[in-house]
Amino acid sequence: MGIVIFVFGFFSFISRWKHLLSVLLSLELMMLGVFVVMFGLVGCSAVGGWVGLVFLSFVVCEGGLGLGLIVSLVRCHGGDCLMGFVGDVGGSL
Repeated sequence: MGIVIFVFGFFSFISRWKHLLSVLLSLELMMLGVFVVMFGLVGCSAVGGWVGLVFLSFVVCEGGLGLGLIVSLVRCHGGDCLMGFVGDVGGSL
């Protein structure tokens, strides 16, 4: 189940990369898939609960950092569209 969640998040990451919010949601979905797989593998041991909590704390910090980045980007540039940062590809000099 976790691998399916990860693959779905990966395909969402590849296909919807124009806006930063959709990219971050795809990354969170991928991390949820990794968590499900990891908890299934080490969840039965005594250390599995602590490993899961540490992993979830890193994922939450990554999500908070991403949301802060989105707020800063919207305040400075007026939107979260990543296409404005790519530059002119193939244009004349």
